[in-house]
Amino acid sequence: MIPAANSQEAEEAARILAAAREHVFKHGFRSLSLDALARKLGIPVKTIYAHYRTKQLLVTAALKQKLDELERDLEAIEREDGAFAEGVKKMTETLDGHFREYSKRYMSDIASTPALFEWRRKQLERILGTHATRLFKLGQREGVLRRDISAEAYNDIYLWLANGAFIDNILGKAKGKQAHDIHKTILAILHEGIIERCRDCQIRVWGEEGKKGGKGKKEGGSKG
Repeated sequence: MIPAANSQEAEEAARILAAAREHVFKHGFRSLSLDALARKLGIPVKTIYAHYRTKQLLVTAALKQKLDELERDLEAIEREDGAFAEGVKKMTETLDGHFREYSKRYMSDIASTPALFEWRRKQLERILGTHATRLFKLGQREGVLRRDISAEAYNDIYLWLANGAFIDNILGKAKGKQAHDIHKTILAILHEGIIERCRDCQIRVWGEEGKKGGKGKKEGGSKG
């Protein structure tokens, strides 16, 4: 974006960005026409180019504005200094609100633009990784999360799931679910697990303890 010389130019640039952002997230950026955008705003198209030299710069500015807002919202949650459970709830609600703005058309356009997709992925991982890791560490200090798994590992798993779900949704494998619905499912799996609680469940995934426990149960059952 070209720096505005005065408040009137800054306001004009903000109007252009707001209109572009609305179109990008609702209809995707491939269908964005700067001529049509200028007509909608009632300004000459050259005015748009005076603030944003190319369509790509305008689209990138819209995405960056969205990511900056997300980062500010997550920072505000951290400043509240609440408990882990409350932090998870507020983080989920915040991300849910942001993801609701994404249409399938927008996500499809992102997926078909490798450079922009990679840039956005890195920015989102940086933002989510910073705040999620701090939240996971808080959960460990409170004794809510296991301490034999590092907060960084929790964060890596979270980001792997989020990236995989985002890509699947783009490719039409999510059975009509939107990004915010998928994100809620990811957090539910991460924090609540996938196994229902039951008296007879003795599943082990580490060490020899699981093998011995399983063998002992089988032998005990044959004696009865």
